[in-house]
Amino acid sequence: MTSPRSRSEIGKANRRAGRELERAAQVELERIGCFVLKTGGGQGGVVDLVAVGPYHIGGPRVALIQCKSNGYVPPGDRLRLAQIAAEHSVEVYVATWRKEGRAARTVAFKPLEA
Repeated sequence: MTSPRSRSEIGKANRRAGRELERAAQVELERIGCFVLKTGGGQGGVVDLVAVGPYHIGGPRVALIQCKSNGYVPPGDRLRLAQIAAEHSVEVYVATWRKEGRAARTVAFKPLEA
């Protein structure tokens, strides 16, 4: 029998999963020609990545990316992201994992739904 994981262990696993998704999203965006800036983890903001590039998802030159391993963006974060998008005329996307069948998981970018 295994012992239950502590809150600390669960938190570390969640942070690691988030970092893996952020890195995979950054690599994918760079692959399609974007310059990607990673925001600091302790900044308290809701934006994880800023992508700048002429060949960006759906056409805009600047996009803000929020990475969520489970795809769920809390209502408060969603509202703040929508405000930032309106103030700065940028697109906001949520990066999450996509897995089809036995294939390796890949990053999926979905437009933020307000």
